[in-house]
Amino acid sequence: MGAPIRTSRAAAAALVTGVSSLACGTLAVVTRFDQFLIGVVVFGVLTFVLGIYGWIAVKRSPAALRGKALAGWGMAIPTGGFALGFLLLPAT
Repeated sequence: MGAPIRTSRAAAAALVTGVSSLACGTLAVVTRFDQFLIGVVVFGVLTFVLGIYGWIAVKRSPAALRGKALAGWGMAIPTGGFALGFLLLPAT
């Protein structure tokens, strides 16, 4: 029996930070407080770093790690945060 397959922590963290980036973008639009845009950028960059790291880790050892979809969705979600924060905020 082999070791159980576990989820990549970097991939899971990418998803969490991606949702945080989207939340900051939403808060920037709803409250019209521009300081939330800093959170969009910081969480967005952190998401891409963690997502790429998690994606590569899962690709290198697919028998021991899973979470490629988490890393992919984590990197895709900040696009919505950027759109909300930087494209919709000037329109409001």
